[in-house]
Amino acid sequence: GSRNREVMDQRINERRLRSVQRRDSKFEMLMAGIASGAGFKAEVGDAIRRHEMQLQSRQQELYEQWDCEVAQRVEHQLVKRMSKELPKLAEGFREHLQRHDDPLKSAVHSLDKESKFHQSAELVLNCPSTAREDIRRREALSEQMANRDTSRPVLPIEKWDQRQLYASPIGSFLQACNAQDEGAPGFFSTRRMGADAHRIDESDGMPVAGKTKHRHERNLLGMLDGNVAKEGESARFKTERGAGSGAPGQDHYHFERGDAIVEVEFPLGKRCFPELIR
Repeated sequence: GSRNREVMDQRINERRLRSVQRRDSKFEMLMAGIASGAGFKAEVGDAIRRHEMQLQSRQQELYEQWDCEVAQRVEHQLVKRMSKELPKLAEGFREHLQRHDDPLKSAVHSLDKESKFHQSAELVLNCPSTAREDIRRREALSEQMANRDTSRPVLPIEKWDQRQLYASPIGSFLQACNAQDEGAPGFFSTRRMGADAHRIDESDGMPVAGKTKHRHERNLLGMLDGNVAKEGESARFKTERGAGSGAPGQDHYHFERGDAIVEVEFPLGKRCFPELIR
């Protein structure tokens, strides 16, 4: 048993020595590789450092330019708005911020100018003479749009009285009272009244959309026809037998019967094919 243990210890020591030798040889090979390429790696490291320094200096210059062109003007406007005393301006300092002041968007602005120039050149060189007239017309239109008013036209302040402007909920009522006091004939109301007051104008020959229909008639105006909007649908069925205009016309004995009147009252059903019914 002791003999076997000695043999095992000897094998373990030999294996450990071999692993140590392999590790030392690998380390020496790596050191030799590093030593052989040290000059090239140093040059690469110097180039990378120079590039990083150039990027850092460029970023610093861009930030200083942005601070001078944008940040200081914005800060000046804030101080001017929040402080009672006006801040002192340096000589040649422009107070208002403009669109082309931001250096971060200089590439975008230059690309936009280049694309516009390219489009204009293409229109001038490749388009017929009529395109030049279109260009002049668009330029005139753009000039009109640039010089147009930026606010809606309003009445003078002295015209803001309710009796003149009629902007209150009773403005139209006041207008009607004034018209009656002046002797104007007729009755003034805020609603459209009279026979066919709500009828849609089809004088151009084009039928309007949204009409109703039933099995026997189409293109019906419904509530827009005659005085139906005022009197109600039951006024259509009013007769001498009934005094009112409800249910319909208060006549429960002489109303029409049959399939025709039922088909008019109820909406059209879905089409059914008897041969498909199971």
